[in-house]
Amino acid sequence: MDSIYGNEWKNREKDLLSADQISRMKIVQNASPPLVLNVAHWNCFSPWHVPFRKITDNLLLFIESGEFIVKLAHRELRLPPGVGLLIPENTLHSYELAPGCSDSSYYILHLLCLPNDFMAFFPESPHRLHYPEAFFEHLRYGIALRNMHPGHAEVYVCELLRLLIRECVADQDSVSGEAESSDHRIHQIQEFIKCNYAGNISVRDIADAERRKEVQCRRIFQKATRMSPMEYLNRLRLLYAMRLLICSDRNVGEIASAVGFHSASYFCRTFRKFYRKSPEEQRKLYR
Repeated sequence: MDSIYGNEWKNREKDLLSADQISRMKIVQNASPPLVLNVAHWNCFSPWHVPFRKITDNLLLFIESGEFIVKLAHRELRLPPGVGLLIPENTLHSYELAPGCSDSSYYILHLLCLPNDFMAFFPESPHRLHYPEAFFEHLRYGIALRNMHPGHAEVYVCELLRLLIRECVADQDSVSGEAESSDHRIHQIQEFIKCNYAGNISVRDIADAERRKEVQCRRIFQKATRMSPMEYLNRLRLLYAMRLLICSDRNVGEIASAVGFHSASYFCRTFRKFYRKSPEEQRKLYR
């Protein structure tokens, strides 16, 4: 069509995303980010392998060059360059150079995630990056920034991951209307918990705020997240406690109070039970 400049038209990309994908893009935009504990760029050479292990954080692995064999409990995956894989917390896994591969360059991110933060949209199967060179360059920027400004580096890497998740959403098929409705209800409950996690709240408080019966609140939340609302609340408190341990100089008692634990000793027991380390041990590990 003609414009004031001549023969041109605007492409509105109407068919690029479905309605479901646009809806999920909005959720990703508003969802909480994970806590990035560490990001590192490694080079390895044969003979090399990481034996079977379980760790208490989520492992995000990206292959820059060479190929990996990743072994999980019930499957074995071959990862070529430009591919990423999320290994959930407490998952038995090992990885090594693929047969015939003498060396590799790869990136490792250690994340603490909550159900339905935006990393929930990362697929269970390996994801092929749309623009791997640009993604890896920005990961290197994040590593460089971490050397001088860890807090700024975490924000930078989280926003890079948010872009990655949008890419994943664009690759995924539509979800059913029932699943989308469930996501909305769970999101409302999670938002209430996030706004009130430092207070003395109960499942009844959560259900009353969402105008639901307590039993119904427990049931729909357990079905969607595989944990109870109170388990989610404690996970959220521990996540914010971990952030304060790494990014602040507050003592353990102050951190416990700030995230809603009214007893420092109970906080320490809960923290050790979940992370298998004391708060002070965890602080030393990532600082």
